[in-house]
Amino acid sequence: MVLMACGGNGSGSPDAPAGDGAPSGKKIFVTSADFTAGFAFGMIDADGAALADQQCQSAAVGAGLGGTWKAWLSRSPTLDVPGRTAPERITGEGPWHLVGSNELVFLNRAALANTPRVPINRNELGVLIASGNVWTGTDVGGSYGVRGDCNQWTTSNSGVSGTVGRLDVTTSEWTAVSAGQACGQRAHLYCLEM
Repeated sequence: MVLMACGGNGSGSPDAPAGDGAPSGKKIFVTSADFTAGFAFGMIDADGAALADQQCQSAAVGAGLGGTWKAWLSRSPTLDVPGRTAPERITGEGPWHLVGSNELVFLNRAALANTPRVPINRNELGVLIASGNVWTGTDVGGSYGVRGDCNQWTTSNSGVSGTVGRLDVTTSEWTAVSAGQACGQRAHLYCLEM
């Protein structure tokens, strides 16, 4: 009698993962570098959020991650442009896994309106960052953060504030702590692969 195994992935072992064993979907990390909030400081008519995206892209490329990346940032409702809130700026559908640990952070794009499943506390190299603030401009649910956006991410003036989150939590404070932070202080960025 000959028994035949069904399923598998052609690797010779029905229980072996497909490909390299990495989860399917996209990646997410927090930048190892921290920044003052004036991504477009001194640049007339510059898009501060787009320049923050460039920081994410640069960090990802430097770490060999490839792909296209955007920062989790919202901008003032007075700015009449598409992609004003962080969820609107994120065009990928997910799921998003944490760089370095491959833990599931957000199942899909709709889940970005909730809290992350695990803290977003690993940088582009997968190294753990124990604590710190993250520029977001975003309240829970993805709306514009009432504590500000540092003049649409164009100023590092310490007399102006911006909404920040904490990278070491899975509560609503992941994207919005109770008080804004002075734009001249430093914070990280959350970067999501598109």
